[in-house]
Amino acid sequence: MTRENAPFYASIDGYGGTGYLFTLSPGRGFRADGAGYNDVYGRNWLRGYGAEHPNRTGWVLHSHTTC
Repeated sequence: MTRENAPFYASIDGYGGTGYLFTLSPGRGFRADGAGYNDVYGRNWLRGYGAEHPNRTGWVLHSHTTC
């Protein structure tokens, strides 16, 4: 589940999300596919998809989810 508005990115690099796609709404489902990544700021990113856009895989900050 998303805890709050969760910006959703096409990919990530060492500094965070790149290729902003859209924002997932709070309180909606999010399914992580097991991949994770830590950026240079120590933030953890998860790859997966949201209930609002199940056909699009991308990246969100772990802190924006309950995963």
